[in-house]
Amino acid sequence: MLINDGVLHSCLLYPSFQFKKNRSEYYWQLTSVRERGTYEEWIEFFCNSLLESAKDSVGSLKNLVDLHNRSTATITENLGRTAANGQRLLGILEEHPIVDTAFIAAQLDIGRSTASSLVKSFEELGILRPLDESRQRYRQYGYEEYLSILREDAEPIR
Repeated sequence: MLINDGVLHSCLLYPSFQFKKNRSEYYWQLTSVRERGTYEEWIEFFCNSLLESAKDSVGSLKNLVDLHNRSTATITENLGRTAANGQRLLGILEEHPIVDTAFIAAQLDIGRSTASSLVKSFEELGILRPLDESRQRYRQYGYEEYLSILREDAEPIR
């Protein structure tokens, strides 16, 4: 509804996580609506869940912006003449936080050896980390700090 009404341009709220966190109350509220018609209480619970979801989203977005700014500065300060490709790679990582050298080469329209050098620089700067240290070929890399922000509070709830 918020996207349809133009309030949001994309899905930034994840109320299902709040329902999962408060599973007992969620089921109690649903049962109460069904058995006693307590719609006002359900609406209040639902709105509070949306509010908490919005707060979580704002916090995550702030952390992602801070990470972007730090990473941009690190790339600019350390990569010299390859900083332009580094900034382009950062943009790709913010859309695809798990990559391999072939993907980077294709996305940036550069040679594999240039992409490999860029990946090495990003590893040295702590921006990228190999996902499987045992593999020497076809290795994938993760923008781990970015992924950790996205994973925050996303542990399975039992």
